[in-house]
Parts: sequence; C-alpha cells; structure tokens
Amino acid sequence: MVLELSGVGLTYPNRPGAVLAGVDLVLRAGEHIGVVGPSGSGKSTLAAVILGLLEPTQGTMRRVPVRAALLSQDATVLAGTVRDNLVFERSGLAESPDEVLFAALTEAGLRAEVEVLPQGLDTELGEGGAALSGGQRQRLGLARALVDEPDLLVLDEPTDGLDPVVRREVLTALLDYVSQREATVFISSHLVHELERICDWVGVMDRGRQVAELPMQSFKNGIKRLRVQGAP
Repeated sequence: MVLELSGVGLTYPNRPGAVLAGVDLVLRAGEHIGVVGPSGSGKSTLAAVILGLLEPTQGTMRRVPVRAALLSQDATVLAGTVRDNLVFERSGLAESPDEVLFAALTEAGLRAEVEVLPQGLDTELGEGGAALSGGQRQRLGLARALVDEPDLLVLDEPTDGLDPVVRREVLTALLDYVSQREATVFISSHLVHELERICDWVGVMDRGRQVAELPMQSFKNGIKRLRVQGAP
C-alpha cells in the first residue's frame, strides 16, 4: 500500500463549501488509478493532497514514504538552462553525470532535440522556456519528473492543451516508463480515452465528491452516462 485516504475532506478558511468531501482512495504499489471529472471537481486538489502539498482538514491519510514526482498540465520551465530545470530542487542531482540527465531526456523523448541545441544541456532557455515549443516544455517537465526515477507518478491533466501528436508522444513516454519501472500512477484527466491506455481503476469526481470508483474495464463496458444526484 502506497497511500490510503479515508473520508478525506478539505476546506479553506473564509471560503464556503468543501473543495474535497469524503474521498476514499487506496493506491497500492504498481497500481494505476485515474480520476475523471469536469473542471472544478477537485481533481487537482486531490493530486496535491496525494503529494502532501496540501493537508486534509477532515478524515485520515496514510502515506508510505516513496520517491514521488508531479507532472501537471502546465509544466513550469525555469529561466535557466536545460540542466538547471532537470536538477531543480533536487540537491542530490546537482552533480549528476550528463548520462543521468540524458537518460531522463531520452525517456521523455527529448534527448535528440536537446543534443542539437547550441550548448546542449547548458543552453539557456529564456524566460518561461521561450526557446522551446509548448510540446518541448511539457516533455522537459516530464524529464524533470522522471530524472529521480520516482516510484509514484502524480499526473495532473498532463496532456491538456497539447496538440494530438505531442499528446501521443507524452503518453507513449509515460507508458514506457511505467511498464519498465513498475511505477505507481495517479492521473487526473477529462479525457477518458487517455486513462484507458494507462489505468486499472477509474474514479469519477463532481464538486469535490467521489461519486464512483470501479475497474477501468467495467467503466468502459458498463457506463454510458452518469447522472449525479444530491450534489450540493
């Protein structure tokens, strides 16, 4: 067991209503769980709770210490070099051999493009990664997530806003890593067909509440329309 949430809720001071309410989730080592729901349903907040970036105000949470990494829908690129971005906030990686960094770029499908940059890993990317395309920025974010060989990947709508070709490249890179490393995955998305490629289980969220959880195969075969009743 990597993570267990029981009745987890989250409210903010001076803000009416719960952002999360009564969420139950068990994430076991090697499992791939996806969550779908409309914007504002609590998917990103739940991802932040799983990573320990937010603490629940209700319920209980048990987490086994593992190497975890986040890839969000808008991967932040630092105004530094490719190398700076890969070792950001990871002091143990600051002196990593180039081979380690290039291995992560390879897994993210970005190595060839970095190798042809004027100064390779030491190429300045400009403010917000201006030297890179949107797809390259997201793949650099993926490389940064993978460079420490995480056991748990938390993916918050990782392909949102990408064109179909780049979306396929990012998903393929994720699938390759997950299959090779037997990593545990939590992924949120509003694109069910993407979750079908990755997940064993799927949950449905609406207005901070978990309204369904079932095996992906059952979800694919049995649910055509879901009506939420009693929503606040």
